[in-house]
Amino acid sequence: MKHSLPQVEPAVTPPQWRLSAVGRERGAAFAQAVASLQPSVIVTRREAKAVETAPLVAEALTLPLTRGVGVQEQERSHRPFLAAAAFQVAMAHLFTPPPAWGWGPEPAAPAPTRFTRAGRSRLAQSPDEPVVVSAHGTVSALCVAGVRGEIRLRGGSVEAGRHWSS
Repeated sequence: MKHSLPQVEPAVTPPQWRLSAVGRERGAAFAQAVASLQPSVIVTRREAKAVETAPLVAEALTLPLTRGVGVQEQERSHRPFLAAAAFQVAMAHLFTPPPAWGWGPEPAAPAPTRFTRAGRSRLAQSPDEPVVVSAHGTVSALCVAGVRGEIRLRGGSVEAGRHWSS
């Protein structure tokens, strides 16, 4: 599941953005959609938005919450804030095949491999139980694009097949 709506703060790097009031409301309501998956655990990454979204869902569903290693966003924390149009251009470049172009210290190509490996490692701990990972849209979309072989940009947002989003 993608983290909920953040409070955008241009002076702060995106990994440090917190959820907005609307994001907190949506995160709590989103638990109902996640409930249909009947997960056994919610796994979160270290970024503030995911760390705040995951407990909203876990608490509503009375599920355990754990920190996952390797499920973080494609590393670009040193990048400055980009206005919407510039961000959309940067995302288009990131998803233009081949996905080797990096928008930070971690190029796009290895990010989905790292993320998938971490997810499989977590699933191996309880192979018969669904696990929900509180992740980010970019790394999730990179994973799906690797499977589907396509990516679409819509209104500045990345679309790569069906994935849950709060």
